[in-house]
Amino acid sequence: MLALLRPLALSAAATLRSRAPAAVRPSFASWFPQQTVLPFSSSAAAWIVRKPTQSKLKTHKGAAKRFKALANGMFKRAKAGRVHLNSNRSMSSTRLNRLGKTAYARPAERRTLRKLLPYA
Repeated sequence: MLALLRPLALSAAATLRSRAPAAVRPSFASWFPQQTVLPFSSSAAAWIVRKPTQSKLKTHKGAAKRFKALANGMFKRAKAGRVHLNSNRSMSSTRLNRLGKTAYARPAERRTLRKLLPYA
């Protein structure tokens, strides 16, 4: 069915184009808008050669959410076991206060954290 309609549609479009004057007919160049791309430099080599960029290191998002870097190079972390199941008799208030204090990463962990958090 479509094969039968295509020649009719093409011939109808051709007759419409032939009837319209040349000034009214759209030119092929008007279908695509002109975009001027300016280089960062005025030299011709800037169009061809791209400046080499240094590769970026990715931050380990799991480590970034658990550790914060300090100015002295140490990493601060929270103690485990304070989030839930700590009401009534299951956990004393002294233990909850102790778990609320900040803890710091050990020197062995610091070496791996420097690689996981390169921009910290």
